[in-house]
This record gives sequence, structure tokens and C-alpha cells, in this order.
Amino acid sequence: MTTSTQSLFAMAKRYHPALQGDTSLPLSDALLLGQDNTQGIRTLYQHWQRQSPEAGNRYWAARCWSLLIWQPIYLSIVAVHGCQIKIPLEQIVQHLKQGVVAGYTLTPDQLQHAPEQLCLSIAANQLKQMHQTFFNQCQSIFNLRPNFASRLAADIVLSGLIQLTTIEPSITNKQIQELAIQWLAELGWSNESHLMLIFLNDDTPHLALNRKSCCFNYCRADGELCSTCPKLSLDERKRRIAQELSTHA
Repeated sequence: MTTSTQSLFAMAKRYHPALQGDTSLPLSDALLLGQDNTQGIRTLYQHWQRQSPEAGNRYWAARCWSLLIWQPIYLSIVAVHGCQIKIPLEQIVQHLKQGVVAGYTLTPDQLQHAPEQLCLSIAANQLKQMHQTFFNQCQSIFNLRPNFASRLAADIVLSGLIQLTTIEPSITNKQIQELAIQWLAELGWSNESHLMLIFLNDDTPHLALNRKSCCFNYCRADGELCSTCPKLSLDERKRRIAQELSTHA
């Protein structure tokens, strides 16, 4: 395995424990950007239909879509800002097992380093292609509205940027906000999701999502409205988010 690949694997795992990189193909089902993933997507969708039959098609669609795209987005953010490498998304094989997309395979070719801004532009272009490819493949299995898909994707991008503090502890809120503007502009999703500042009792500012989309988790028998759910008033969202941040502080 090359040093660049090792660095990406280690950084990604530190950034999010479920981002487990490997150089061998998985024994389970897999998803690859450059191939027809219809069967894998159908398997994923049917799993959540069985798992939460009461939740309905809006939840199943949101759940499947988020699972399909979260790893490529998070890996792109790690590659760009943690490693300054041009990540080849078309070579990444995502692992699919028991209704969860987690873990990935990347062949140990030499990954190319480049200036951070160039890496960002290349990654954003690849993510746009991935988004359209997966969107088209999903349409043959379940209904997914374009603006709903892009809003969920934008939420994941901003969540990933907030999480940069796990690998870049010195990064500031202002820097993350500036990166958010750059990423969403490059992806064409500037108005699909936003960040906001939440102040705790000690006046410490924390970044949080100001979402436009709902994941419909509340439709599950054991579900509830997320703290960032746009169905809640802004004041209630801020109150719930501040409570969560205080609990985990």
C-alpha cells in the first residue's frame, strides 16, 4: 500500500470510525460509481422497507439516498482538507451489508497530491457526477425529487465540514463557514443548506446545520423529529441543538 493511501485510510478512520478503508474487494454486495448499481440500490431500499414498513416511501427514499452518498462526500472532504490529494471517486468501491453502506475499497495506486483549492474543485466535480449517476439509478427503484436529493446531499457536505475539527483541531468556525460557501458553490447547491451559530451558556459559539430538508426519521415507530429538523421552529431547533452540544461538551 502506498504512503498516500495509508495516510488517507488513517485520516478517514479518525474523522469517522465507519470510514474503514481496505485494498481488497468486499465479500458482501458493493457499489461502484462506474457501474450499474441498480441491484445493490434495490437491495438497500428493500431492507429499509422491511426494517421500518410503517415509515413510508419518503423515509425509505431519504434513508437510502443518504446512505448511498455519505461516504464519497466525507472521503472527499478528508482527502481535500486532511491529505491534499486528488481522490479518484470512480475507483472507490463502497461496501453494502445488511442495509448499511459503510467501509470502502480503494486500490493502492499512488494518489496524487495537489494544492488544496485544486483538490476541492476536482472533488466537487466528481461528486456532481456521482450525484447524478446515483440519482438516475435510484429513479428506476423509488421516487426521489431532484431538490430533495440535492438538499440532503448539501446537508451531508456541511455536516462533514463541521466534523473537520476531528482532524484539524485548530480550524475556526469562520474557516469552516468559508469552506462551506466554496463547496456548495462548486457543487451548485449554494441555497440548499446553511450553517448557523449556536451559543451555549458560556457564550461559546458552535456551528450547526440550518437545514431545508427533512429526513422523515419521525415517521418510524421509534423515530422523532431531529434537533435540526426544519419542521421545528428555528428557536426550538436552536434550543435542542444547544442542549445536545451541552450534553456532549
